[in-house]
Amino acid sequence: MKKNIKKNIKKNFSYMILCILLTMSLTVFSGCKKDETKTKEETVTEDTGKEADDITPDDTSDEEKEDTESNSTTEETPSVPETKDLLIYGIQNETLQSEQVTVTVPKASEITAEFIVSQVVDVFADNSLEIGIDSVTEEGDKVIVSFMKDKAPLVNVGSGVEITVLDSISMSLLDNLDTCKNVIFRVEGEAYASGHVELDKDEVYKWK
Repeated sequence: MKKNIKKNIKKNFSYMILCILLTMSLTVFSGCKKDETKTKEETVTEDTGKEADDITPDDTSDEEKEDTESNSTTEETPSVPETKDLLIYGIQNETLQSEQVTVTVPKASEITAEFIVSQVVDVFADNSLEIGIDSVTEEGDKVIVSFMKDKAPLVNVGSGVEITVLDSISMSLLDNLDTCKNVIFRVEGEAYASGHVELDKDEVYKWK
């Protein structure tokens, strides 16, 4: 009987020791897992911190960006060229006589005989009358305007409109060109002759 009791005591004691050992092993294992998890979290935190440090902050505010874009747009906007007024002569639609008109031209434009004649031609074109200019030549104090023989004022116009064309061109030249004292008209380099007006080759039509 005593032997059985001793055996049971030894057996129970062995189980207790085994349980204690198992408990200690589990405790140590759990502690290792916690330390490992903590180490991983610290590593992630450190890595994240490095990545955050590597990012360069954008110091430019939204207002500064808008100002920059606004300045860029302003710089790219083309400037409006400066202009000046030129007083020339055109045709009055009701009376078909010459009348003064103001045209706006670039300020840098050189006011030459050819330029003045071209502006008069444009004014008549706005009134549906195409004038055919062959050439415009400056010779001393004379300006010689030569017309094309198959265009106005040589064809397709009455005598009143023909005189208006000649008057408008000659008065525009005399008023705007200081060097112009005499205006001569020709037809393709020869004497001016139409069904209404005939002039010698060097005959002055208007002067000042």
